[in-house]
Amino acid sequence: MGLISCVMSYDGVVIFLIFFWWKIFQAWEKWEEGRPMDLVDRSIWDGCQHNEALRCIHLALLCVQDLAAHRPNMSSVVLMLETDNVRLPLPRQPTYTSMRRSVDEDIWHGNQDVTSSNNVTVSVLIGR
Repeated sequence: MGLISCVMSYDGVVIFLIFFWWKIFQAWEKWEEGRPMDLVDRSIWDGCQHNEALRCIHLALLCVQDLAAHRPNMSSVVLMLETDNVRLPLPRQPTYTSMRRSVDEDIWHGNQDVTSSNNVTVSVLIGR
């Protein structure tokens, strides 16, 4: 029974991750189309501050950037949430919305050969 529950738990995690990444993909598409407010649930539409909702969507896209160097740290997130006059950088397109074979040039200094066995993801460990 232990192996079955382990496999079932694994399947649940995989399904959750697929759902999670699909939602981020949808959010990115809406952002690119210039319609990020379509992500706001209609049940709260009338009661929400649209500029705050847009800022939260923008910040959420920054927080799920592929590379940690592109994500804001927690103190920056708090500052961005509390202060309207802090300009948010534009989010970068997630790699899972298009195939990639290399990592961003601004992270890598030099000519390094980075490969992926499935041409979808590249995992690179870089200390902060």
